[in-house]
Amino acid sequence: MLVALCLVIDAVVHLQLASGYQQSSSSFAELVGFWRVASLGCGVIFLAESGDLTQILTADLTSNTTIPHREPAAHLRHHHPASVAIGATRGLWAVGLLAILGGKTVLAVLPLKWMIRIAAVVTLALGIYSLVTAVNE
Repeated sequence: MLVALCLVIDAVVHLQLASGYQQSSSSFAELVGFWRVASLGCGVIFLAESGDLTQILTADLTSNTTIPHREPAAHLRHHHPASVAIGATRGLWAVGLLAILGGKTVLAVLPLKWMIRIAAVVTLALGIYSLVTAVNE
């Protein structure tokens, strides 16, 4: 129920943002500086990923225990935390690069105002779906 409420609020805020958005010739990074944008992006990703299932599984791979209820993988033990950390970091960087390149390509075709609107509508749909699912359970 709380997740649905957060998604609906996020969608409403983004729809209001898109309605008042004015496209300028300067990008956000040019206005506030590259390092500020880069550090803000890293901070947001760190906070968003800190409780993620992939982070928990990465921590599990670095430990000497195995994932329960997984007999085929029960013999695999990773005793090198550095190699697991390097692999997880490279995976996150690869996904981030795909998101940046994909976003830049879409931005060349679709104005940012419409991207915000589309994201808000998708978020609103997810919020409504979450709300209906929570009420029906």
